[in-house]
Amino acid sequence: MLLKFAFKDILDDHRFKNTTRVNIRNYQTLRGEFINYCVNVLLKCTGGYDASI
Repeated sequence: MLLKFAFKDILDDHRFKNTTRVNIRNYQTLRGEFINYCVNVLLKCTGGYDASI
């Protein structure tokens, strides 16, 4: 779960730096799917246990 929060912070940083909306949408689409994949793999490896707690 910490990975998702870190990704949100990265997006907020890009917004603060006036990155275009198109680029931010691309970050959300491409990197967001990767983050979701990583979280799902982590949950499967830990038997559904959320390691960030």
